[in-house]
Amino acid sequence: MAQQPVVDRSAFKQVIKLPALRVPTKACNDLMRKLRGRFTFDLPKTKCIVHDGDRQDVRLLLLSQEVDPQAFSPDLQALLQPVEGWELTSHDMTLEYQHFTADAVLRKLLPEGVEVPTSFESIGHIAHLNLRPEQLPHKALIGQVILDKNPTLRTVVNKLGSIENEYRVFDMEVIAGEQAFETEVSQHGVRFRLDFSKVYWNSRLETEHKRLVASFQPGEVVADIMAGIGPFAVPAGKHGCKVFANDLNPESAKYLALNVQLNRVGAQVTPFNMDGRQFVRLLLATPGGPVEQLPPPAAAAAAAEQAAEPQQPQQQQPQQQQDAGAANQQPNQQQQQQQQQPKRKLVAEVPPAIPPGWRPPPGGLHFQHAVMNLPASAVEFLDAFRGAFCPASWAGQALPLVHVYTFMKNESEADVIARVEAALGGKLEEPSIHTERAPQDWPTGWVEKNLPGLTRLQRNGLTFKRAYTNACMCTSARAALFTGYFNPQHNARYVLEQDMPSSLYPQVNTPNNLRNLATAARDAGYSVVYKGKMHLSKPLNPDYTWGSADALQYGWTRWNYPDAGANQSLAESGGSPSFNDRRFMESEGPVEKGEEGALQWILQQAVRSQPFFLVISLVNPHDVLFYPAQFNASGYSPELLKGDIQLPPTVNESLITKPSAQREFRVLGAGGLSPSGPEQQTAYVNFYANLIKQTDAFLVNALDALDRVGLTRKTVVVKTADHGEMGTSHGGQIQKNFMMYEQATRIPLVFSNPELYPTPLETDALVSHADFTPTIASLLGTPKSARASWPGVDYSSVVMDPRRAKPPQDYVIFTFDDFQSGQAQSNTTNPVYVQAPCNVRAIIESRYKFAE
Repeated sequence: MAQQPVVDRSAFKQVIKLPALRVPTKACNDLMRKLRGRFTFDLPKTKCIVHDGDRQDVRLLLLSQEVDPQAFSPDLQALLQPVEGWELTSHDMTLEYQHFTADAVLRKLLPEGVEVPTSFESIGHIAHLNLRPEQLPHKALIGQVILDKNPTLRTVVNKLGSIENEYRVFDMEVIAGEQAFETEVSQHGVRFRLDFSKVYWNSRLETEHKRLVASFQPGEVVADIMAGIGPFAVPAGKHGCKVFANDLNPESAKYLALNVQLNRVGAQVTPFNMDGRQFVRLLLATPGGPVEQLPPPAAAAAAAEQAAEPQQPQQQQPQQQQDAGAANQQPNQQQQQQQQQPKRKLVAEVPPAIPPGWRPPPGGLHFQHAVMNLPASAVEFLDAFRGAFCPASWAGQALPLVHVYTFMKNESEADVIARVEAALGGKLEEPSIHTERAPQDWPTGWVEKNLPGLTRLQRNGLTFKRAYTNACMCTSARAALFTGYFNPQHNARYVLEQDMPSSLYPQVNTPNNLRNLATAARDAGYSVVYKGKMHLSKPLNPDYTWGSADALQYGWTRWNYPDAGANQSLAESGGSPSFNDRRFMESEGPVEKGEEGALQWILQQAVRSQPFFLVISLVNPHDVLFYPAQFNASGYSPELLKGDIQLPPTVNESLITKPSAQREFRVLGAGGLSPSGPEQQTAYVNFYANLIKQTDAFLVNALDALDRVGLTRKTVVVKTADHGEMGTSHGGQIQKNFMMYEQATRIPLVFSNPELYPTPLETDALVSHADFTPTIASLLGTPKSARASWPGVDYSSVVMDPRRAKPPQDYVIFTFDDFQSGQAQSNTTNPVYVQAPCNVRAIIESRYKFAE
């Protein structure tokens, strides 16, 4: 056992005075059900109904701290009006260590300047952390608190150094709990046993395991060349495939064989324990390979028969006597004997390099798929296929589809394909790349290190890895998100800007007569509140000034006008110099007028407004467009141009073969509007990253506010964005105009709640902005009469049960119609447009994009 540090639990003890209702015992439960969620006290491991001393005729119903005992709200008064015999009183509630979350405890105990770890990977009863240097002196404390707050955990480990050995196993230390490394995990109904200290395992690849196995057809043959403990092989066997699975690490091969037994797929999965190259050549019976070391077929058959022969007991009755005895037994006696048979014992031992007596068929084994899941070096092993196939045996047969995993480090997709082709010794006809990285080209680990808010959501959330915008410009993207309709239907195709006269530029507001996100939430009984950038319309007032009516026309209340982020003027900035995001988040004003910011609303209004649907929409990272032309005038610190973000691998990609509109748009941005040269481009991408860090800090503040009012477990937090940013990728392009690259179209989307998602989950389900409103309507229980025939797809089944839900759709739709993008905004007499063809009509599916 690791030494347990002394956690001063007494430091968390505090007494708070709560308003309470003294209610007749018989009426208390009914009243509690009416008030719960809006007016009752609600914290983990506490009860809102308590005894009132020794009295049996009454109970105390504890009210939230936000309830003003001197002035009950009209809603609370209405609920209490039919209840007889209640009295207002108070109750002293003692809060102790067990009532606080791990985040709250560590924020109190860790020294100032030491960040609280924002996430860890769970592997059965083991928690795996990657602590930073400043956290290491406090590792025992961190580990113990994680154990205290996660009762299913028994061991907390910290990774030591990087993975450098051939088995891809990292060194670790136990910082809290037991020295117990053997554990068991389940993924999609498959059980895996493993020793975390001796084999490689990554729980966050669960979605990828499911995606690939789902692409196999039952009856197909799969060669899993670097199988590990079987995350692809065992599910593929259960899927009905015949799998030949291999791993060089004896411990991995041992647990692979054990997991085959554990999941009863011995007839489908055959384990091997040998070098990957030799395994490929063995399966293909390549001359000069391992097949020539095997015994002749007759001897192999005898060995296989002997290996399959069951062991006989030392004393055995003659067969006739056994049969007679069995015949004389009554049926219930036979059943009792069967029930008394010992359960099948699982044997954990390293399998032989090649199963006894196993030989490939003449000319080699025919398989449809080969899996090579060793990203650090799998590409190098592709040379095993060179000259390995028997031409006569494979004549007329399609060669196997090879699924090879690799890391992309400062490379383009073309660079990766070139590496693969070099290893294979030939050109690939139709390579398909499925990326498992963020589209912004962040370095590995950057998000976890720099975005604690996002990481906090993902730790107890469902991350959608294939979420897309339906249009790239702000107004059209937001219109799809908030209405559930596509560009041709909501018709708000063009970005709305203050300095663009409608006589020269199309300016179409988002229609206010559509059933939308606000009306769906309102009609489900929720308080709908909007704080932040809207960008759905121009002002309704004839004098072109903003007012609350501009939000109310769509159903939103308590909006902090004016709008912001509509163009590149400094007055529209999220940060310096106008600080509109700070205004949206931190304003303090009279709540009776709805002039409070998002944080004040959460702290003072959220509890009494339950159930609520709150939108917080920030401007940034919009301000990246200030660089370089307006950066100095903006007042932003030059330090924000620095960071560890490198230029994307496609920064110098030629646009000669790309649509002409992309080249024209880049020309329009020259002369100071766009970064020029590596130095400015690097500054641009780091400015963008630092702006995202600033918005993430606002997210942390909002999550902390929910913690403070005890609503974290009762609130589903959704994080997304309207569109992406090219960030100098694909030929140095910025913004998101006239294109449909992943950087511009793929968006973050996380649904987070600790009750719904005790552990981090991911999904490859294809979803888009237009699907959001119908999905939320289903999740909130909006009456059918209050819904519309939205073309967007309802993916609520994925949100509620991502492991079992079917894919909601096979593709999503993307369009780009804003032909006026890129014009000189100061030119109000002769606009300069990007020449046609400049519109995009496209679908995005799991492997390809089709566009015209």
